[in-house]
Amino acid sequence: MSKIAFLVDIFTHLNGLNLKLQGHGKSLAACKKTVKTFQGMLPVYLKDLTKDKKYFPTLKEYGPNAVVGADFVQKLMDEFNTRFADFKNLDSILLVVTQPFLVDPTDERCLELAAISPDMSLQDLQEQLIELQADDEQKLQFNGKEKKADVLKKEEFLNTATRVDEAMDESDATDEDMEDEASTSKKDVRKRVR
Repeated sequence: MSKIAFLVDIFTHLNGLNLKLQGHGKSLAACKKTVKTFQGMLPVYLKDLTKDKKYFPTLKEYGPNAVVGADFVQKLMDEFNTRFADFKNLDSILLVVTQPFLVDPTDERCLELAAISPDMSLQDLQEQLIELQADDEQKLQFNGKEKKADVLKKEEFLNTATRVDEAMDESDATDEDMEDEASTSKKDVRKRVR
């Protein structure tokens, strides 16, 4: 029974990985991060099997003293290391895509990226990278500073609008006071006339 409980838990983790990798619009960087995160959790799972089984609740419930699954998790770790060994090569290439303002256009990473991109020559990639790095608006947008600037502009606008509203309220109050005084004056005049 404890082996089945272990399989329920480990396949729950694998199913979670599978679901995170599915869907439209997933970037290579996001998928790589998901796989690397799971790969990093495997040693934690392995150690947890011999301790309090926090990551294996079904096993903890049905076989709290059972020592199962360590060989399976070790094989899973070996398999992930073999299958995703190329991810180490992707790190330098992804830097060109994820942090283009940090990459020197003469860097070897550009050559690696151009080698795997059939539609772009090294010269085209370097020219586009240099053009992108020269564009200050793109730098601001990439770094999120433009978004912060827009937020500041909106806050300034709201502060100004609030001040205008307050001034108008004061003005309205002053107008009302003046109207009250005017109506009081009219009443006084009417009383006097009578």
